[in-house]
Amino acid sequence: MKVRADVVALLRQGETNRAISRATGAAPQTVARYRQALGLPPTPLGHFTGNTLQSRFDARTEPLPGGHMRWTGALTSRGTPTVSYGRRQWSGLRMAFVLR
Repeated sequence: MKVRADVVALLRQGETNRAISRATGAAPQTVARYRQALGLPPTPLGHFTGNTLQSRFDARTEPLPGGHMRWTGALTSRGTPTVSYGRRQWSGLRMAFVLR
């Protein structure tokens, strides 16, 4: 089976099948097959396993010199950093603002 690196990365970050499908355009059934092939358990009740906004932000960023951060998580089709939290999509900028 050919696997898409973007889908695998989001699966390993703990995203739900539906959130990955929305972020990447892959069919939810395809995401579920990847999850099973990788031996990853289904997320409980379809929710991300990290339970705080901070944990989700930290899982998708890496620090850079000078106090800056690099986004390593999912991007929208327009290239905007995005993450699902609290039953809605958050931009990386909004998350950073709220957390700061």
